[in-house]
Amino acid sequence: MANRLLLVEDDETLRESLRETLEDYGFSVDEAEHGRAALEYLRSHASPCLVLLDLMMPVMNGWEFMAACSSSGASPSRASSSRALWPATRPRA
Repeated sequence: MANRLLLVEDDETLRESLRETLEDYGFSVDEAEHGRAALEYLRSHASPCLVLLDLMMPVMNGWEFMAACSSSGASPSRASSSRALWPATRPRA
């Protein structure tokens, strides 16, 4: 499916919220809770049109995921984010 993407985010609440928003925009969203699960997904599924990737995760972070993709020859399109760098996700005072 041309509008299928993979959302890689360890925070379940944020992952669910992002998935619902993306589905409202017509995307089909598959999920992984960390980089290692995302790699396993890519090995067993057709490549999504985009991987939305958190950088700060346990098990395998976003940077390690990107390095593993590069070393394996896989290079899915990626958009990366980190809540530490993304003010919109910070709690308001």
